[in-house]
Amino acid sequence: MSGSGVWQIDGSANVCCCCGQVFREGSVFFSALAESEDGFVRRDFCSECWREQDEADEATRSSGDCFCFWRTRRVIPESRATINTDLLWDFFQGLRDCDSHEKKVFRFVVALYLMRRRELKLIKVVRRQEGELLHCEKRSSDQQYEIEDPHLTEQQVQDAAERLSSLFGAELQPNGEG
Repeated sequence: MSGSGVWQIDGSANVCCCCGQVFREGSVFFSALAESEDGFVRRDFCSECWREQDEADEATRSSGDCFCFWRTRRVIPESRATINTDLLWDFFQGLRDCDSHEKKVFRFVVALYLMRRRELKLIKVVRRQEGELLHCEKRSSDQQYEIEDPHLTEQQVQDAAERLSSLFGAELQPNGEG
């Protein structure tokens, strides 16, 4: 256990700790948590080495060295395509004179994404009675934009990003990876 009271257990290395076999997508393997001086250690076994361990070392698992074990399968997460930046610029431009709140939210979230991708640079924030305006500049030109800040919560930004991702069929995460 770490000093903060939280257990630190590594994820799967996707390799058998006995024979070094790499677990391919869909392959079944076994994971065990064993106690060590530093806390728990995860050990992964291919099915064959697990059977050999099971037959040769049943006493070890029942003696307390092995805290728990489980059968699992290697799954490789599906990666989603990222949105083409030119397409986002076209969408961003199309939302320039929008009046609906939803479109203003989309424009703001796309602007956050473009800033994160270093396509759009924040110049200044102007505070007005009716709200804040972000003054930005496209990095590849001197073109300037004003983006209304709709004062969204983090959850609202994520919800809008998910809707845009769904619309474009690709990943848009303005505050995370991707």
